Amino acid sequence: MSPFGALVGRTVTTGHGTQNDFVLVADPQDELELTPDVVAAVCDRHAGIGADGLIRVVPDEGVERWFMDYRNADGSDAEMCGNGVRVFVHYLRTTGLIDLPDGATVEIGTRSGPRAVTVTDTDAGPLYTVDMGEWSLPGGERALTEGFDVIVEIPGLDGPRAGLRIDVPNPHTVVALPDDAALDEAVLELAGPRAPRYQPAPESGTNLELALPLGEQADPGASSGTLGVVRMRVLERGVGETRSCGTGTCAVALAARAWGGSEAPDSWRVIVPGGEVRVDIEDKPGLLRRVLLTGPAVLTADVTLR
Repeated sequence: MSPFGALVGRTVTTGHGTQNDFVLVADPQDELELTPDVVAAVCDRHAGIGADGLIRVVPDEGVERWFMDYRNADGSDAEMCGNGVRVFVHYLRTTGLIDLPDGATVEIGTRSGPRAVTVTDTDAGPLYTVDMGEWSLPGGERALTEGFDVIVEIPGLDGPRAGLRIDVPNPHTVVALPDDAALDEAVLELAGPRAPRYQPAPESGTNLELALPLGEQADPGASSGTLGVVRMRVLERGVGETRSCGTGTCAVALAARAWGGSEAPDSWRVIVPGGEVRVDIEDKPGLLRRVLLTGPAVLTADVTLR
């Protein structure tokens, strides 16, 4: 029996957002049962297609919109995927499942609630801005003030490091590093003797982001103001080290702003191994504590599973 189960004979699509890559499975009749084993087999980079996760494209029950049924590469469910939702909307737009002209917004269903996505067509290709919703701090306001609420031991680095936990809504732990050498030398493995260790240990797992703040620059997207710049690496829960993580870039921008103090910018250029995205933080008085994530999306191939 094929490890691909109900997907045998089906044509699926591959795509990525800043090289965080996915397999997209169209299921307009909501009839596919995808077990964790099948998802893991498809996402396997040696015996399957290979991807950081799988997205099933399915109608949102009882609502006139599409639902992003996102699974990590190991088959586990995830609350949200900031890169995945951009690729999801790009797939809907490219295949004609939605009509989304330049500047228009569509609402997408996710496990963490509906998300509004706006498209902006550019000469280099479309950019998608996702309202990532409200973020929260497991450690409360004290953690935000102190800049940390967890201790992390990271193989490849000397001594324990202070980390800040931020839910976007996926759980993240962000650790600041002093230079490129530390960022490059850190070992990021999910399991075994070289896996990071946390105190306190995360109850539901966590993504780990290593962040290197790089100062500020003039904001090219505004007539005035500055744009914070930060470089990062990420170890994704249920996946391993990936080239990018959408919710992780938001967590890094939030942490970098907290570390920068009251004068730190609200908008950030976040550089990941697979490219870069923009994160805008909107939590002024009277507004929700939310973040907007802007970045590209690319479809790469159609593949028929045997």
